[in-house]
Amino acid sequence: MQRRGAQRVGQARVRAAAEQLRRGSGVAVAGGQVQGCLTVVIPNYRTADYTIRAAHALIADGLPPHRIVVVENGSGDDSFERCREALADCVLVRLEENVGFARAANIGARALEGTAYLFVNSDAFLHSPGTVQRLLAALDD
Repeated sequence: MQRRGAQRVGQARVRAAAEQLRRGSGVAVAGGQVQGCLTVVIPNYRTADYTIRAAHALIADGLPPHRIVVVENGSGDDSFERCREALADCVLVRLEENVGFARAANIGARALEGTAYLFVNSDAFLHSPGTVQRLLAALDD
């Protein structure tokens, strides 16, 4: 019984977070505390141009930059510096060695708490306005 209650509470938080994102604030207020809603994690490995483009597409779709985590996955090139310059308002995590996509994604998720998570390949770009809102709305179904 307790688990179902927890699921309902979790679903209610996701709905509230989705509504806040629709309104453009990118944060939800619960119990007097500001909570992040959607956390997007983009692991990067030697694809700074793609990573920057992917993040900019998310921002253009209404996601606040501070809800995006870019994980520089030990590229050994200038990716970190380029991302830091182009994505100054995003959360940047630098790894010394390549730990693979899944582990980098998990590290990024731990860097920024959220009520929902979206893991994006660096070469995946949003093209339709409202894509993030529709993804969040799908969580309600």
